[in-house]
Amino acid sequence: CALLESLGIQTAFVTVPGHIFVAFDLGVSAEEARGVIANPDDLILVGNTTWVPVEVTLRGEGFLAAWRAGAAQWHASRALGQAGFYPIHGGWETYPPVGLPGSIDLDLPDSGRISNAFSLELASFVDEQIDTLSAPILRRIETNPGSPALPNRLGILYARYGEVDRAISSFDQALSIRVDYVPAMVNLANAHYLAGDLDSALDQYRTADTIDPDRPDVLVGLSRVQNDLGHNEASRQTLARLEQVDHSLAARIGGTHAAGSATGRAAGFAGPGDALLWSDETEDN
Repeated sequence: CALLESLGIQTAFVTVPGHIFVAFDLGVSAEEARGVIANPDDLILVGNTTWVPVEVTLRGEGFLAAWRAGAAQWHASRALGQAGFYPIHGGWETYPPVGLPGSIDLDLPDSGRISNAFSLELASFVDEQIDTLSAPILRRIETNPGSPALPNRLGILYARYGEVDRAISSFDQALSIRVDYVPAMVNLANAHYLAGDLDSALDQYRTADTIDPDRPDVLVGLSRVQNDLGHNEASRQTLARLEQVDHSLAARIGGTHAAGSATGRAAGFAGPGDALLWSDETEDN
């Protein structure tokens, strides 16, 4: 917990009969977590916060094993009314944290070994999540091959887990079913943007804008890529259109705060993935 708290990640103690382990805050709402975690029972949901329980005595067996063991203990003991959850910040209100006096010699683990272990665990987690969440979509694609909404939804899943090439392939499949399907155009543009192909992203946003000029997701993406390509005046004009359609969204992505900016970051965007809206619709649409 101390290691994670030193990085700004909130933690908690989890108690079960005769034992104590830890949990850390994912920093996303329960609703957001349910949308991307295949099995929400692997999490601890407290109000609208989401926590990952970790049985730290099993850390040598890999993070995923330690996570599942912590989740199993939490749910089993909670069902019997015997589980406790104690956020560290709550404890600090009674017992303020203290530092250690003097200098400390640290013997850090090999960074390459840590990086490799992390990459392997992350790859296992992503593969498992994608396999679980994609299975029902793939089954529905088999029974409803004429629906562009289904490969579009599959592409969103891939994109959210960083599988951009697979996402692009799925969005292309959706557009092969219906060439004017705007949700897939928006998402394909988003995926090209994440892949660093800004020109292709711009082309897709422009095409979508021609078909449906009042869609907020189109205007957000178009302004974003115009901004990053240095087309500052065009980006401001697109944001002005967005303000007419959805003022709160325009304000949230920072457009209303950059009207006087002449150069660089004209739209007030922050990082490479912010202000991307993924468009999902039901098969009936």
